[in-house]
Amino acid sequence: MQLFFAPDALILAIGCAGAGKSTALARWFPHYEILSSDHLRLMLRNDAANQDCSPAVFALLAQIADHRLAHGLLTVIDATNLNPIYRAPWFALAARRRRPCYGLVFTTDLATCRMRNSTRSRQVPADVLTEQFAQWTADRPALHREPFTRLYFLSHTTEAYPSPRRKALPQTDSLPQKATTQPRNRLFKANEIDEEPGKND
Repeated sequence: MQLFFAPDALILAIGCAGAGKSTALARWFPHYEILSSDHLRLMLRNDAANQDCSPAVFALLAQIADHRLAHGLLTVIDATNLNPIYRAPWFALAARRRRPCYGLVFTTDLATCRMRNSTRSRQVPADVLTEQFAQWTADRPALHREPFTRLYFLSHTTEAYPSPRRKALPQTDSLPQKATTQPRNRLFKANEIDEEPGKND
């Protein structure tokens, strides 16, 4: 399975705590392309788990993402992004900057999320993780009604993520509006990646 990303894209990682988002993103993208909500919480409050600063965190994420997209730079949002309400502003930003928006959807099962969470020094409370997973299960069908350029569903049950390969291709992805540039796609190849049946066949 191969993943294609335009080099000026906005990419949303979507999944519960413990789904493997940050681990995979750190392998697939250079650190300066990844905007992490936890990292900004750490910068603002010295505590990556501090939820009180979330409004400021996501305001800063949006400002930085807007600046990067304005300059045609690939930008990855590392947050849970589970709720359609929270994804909507990212679609608006991508459309305003005329950039494609991709979804990397981590479909890791609850048992694996719990296992990974239990090994962390900073753990998400068990009831919060259960609530996240229930919300994710309920809201997941909405993904197919949203204006993603493309969705990729990643079904991982281990910590072993394959290293991707990148390659510029002449093929371009469709944008939500007329593009101001002709971006070349990136190629990511990962052996454990599947697309959900019936989508983007």
